Amino acid sequence: MTEMSTLLGEPRGIVCLPRETGAHEGMVTFKVKGDCMTPGIRDGDVIAVDPSAPVQDGDVAVVKCKSGGGVKRVYRDGPNLRLEMDNPAYEPITLTPEDEPVIIGRVALVIHFYE
Repeated sequence: MTEMSTLLGEPRGIVCLPRETGAHEGMVTFKVKGDCMTPGIRDGDVIAVDPSAPVQDGDVAVVKCKSGGGVKRVYRDGPNLRLEMDNPAYEPITLTPEDEPVIIGRVALVIHFYE
């Protein structure tokens, strides 16, 4: 089994977004933990995920499996999923059918918070 730590917080509460963002009722938001997708998605950002949107190779999506879950770039490789991070400090992860991977949805929006 491939190890994949949990990089997302619990689903957030209700977030109201302008229609211009493409947001709709079926979307779910998560608070991101970790730096594997920096610089585009940073620790503490909130992502809006669209479970109804198709996920193509190279899209950023939320994926879960038996060993955890996270936000990664998704590539299909036969029966496997290859997950890549934007931060070059991290190596790709390959999930096999035994890992029971599930694509939750495509990341549609990233909300950065500035302190």
